[in-house]
Amino acid sequence: MQDNFTRADSTASIGSATPTGIWFSPSDAATLGISTGRGTAISGTGRALIDTGISDKCAIQGQLTTLANARMSLAFRSHSVNPQWLEVANVGISYVLSKFKDAIESRLVTYSTTPVSGDTIRVELNGPQISVYLNGAIIIQREESTYEGSASHGFRVSSTEQRFDDFKFEVRL
Repeated sequence: MQDNFTRADSTASIGSATPTGIWFSPSDAATLGISTGRGTAISGTGRALIDTGISDKCAIQGQLTTLANARMSLAFRSHSVNPQWLEVANVGISYVLSKFKDAIESRLVTYSTTPVSGDTIRVELNGPQISVYLNGAIIIQREESTYEGSASHGFRVSSTEQRFDDFKFEVRL
């Protein structure tokens, strides 16, 4: 499943990924849409997710195309109703692997580097093993069994100036 967001601008809907992936925003306060061929929050902050039905032996990838001095992340193993998920986020001078429960963050691992627009983040999930890649190079490996059964993956934005692109989800055997 992938989405390059190459469809008409929309302030009402982020649309669908191919094949058959419908983006949704769970209990977050974001209105999601399309701007200049990229996914974005039109208002508010929150997660843009696709329920893949798969939470193990898979990979999630996306490109952070506008940093705007605000947190932007690849969210994964996200619960579709409860506010709990894992994410890899750019936080100024580093990337951080965190887990959230009831919207409270617990930082697990920090990798120091300055995020730049165009960075591609990839997360590979294999049971409790989480491997994070930045532009093809591994930067974080961690065992974390939290939310292993949750199968929604996508992006999280905290500013309407941020854009994300080239989302990809794939099963890895």
